Amino acid sequence: MRSLQKSGSDVSIDPVIQFQKDHFMRNLFLMGFIQVFVLFNYTLLIYLTTMFEQIYLTGLISSASEMSAYAFSGALFEKLGVRRTYVISCSIASIGGALIIFYGLDHQESIMFPIFFFISKFGLSSSYNLLFVANSSIFEV
Repeated sequence: MRSLQKSGSDVSIDPVIQFQKDHFMRNLFLMGFIQVFVLFNYTLLIYLTTMFEQIYLTGLISSASEMSAYAFSGALFEKLGVRRTYVISCSIASIGGALIIFYGLDHQESIMFPIFFFISKFGLSSSYNLLFVANSSIFEV
């Protein structure tokens, strides 16, 4: 077992002890579930980008929403923390997905479809970015 000298006290970094902590296992389970959920939906939306009628506009909207979502999620993470930012990001993605399913698929030639796609991709990109940004604060070593 290794130990670090940190401000005069021994801090244990033994992996077995880390896994025995209740909050560590809970965080590991929740982050695993969130990661599978976000990565599946993110990859599915990237794949479906080429299936819609307005391919170039949808691709442009996809790229613009990713860039803006990365900046938004980082700033929101600093202000609100991990939990609230995930809830907000997943809510935005769910609202956008519901709008696409119930209205957008029947009206793909409408100008509203790229807006709905932007909303959905924005929420998923925020969640995707937060997967990597929040890991260091959730799993402290």
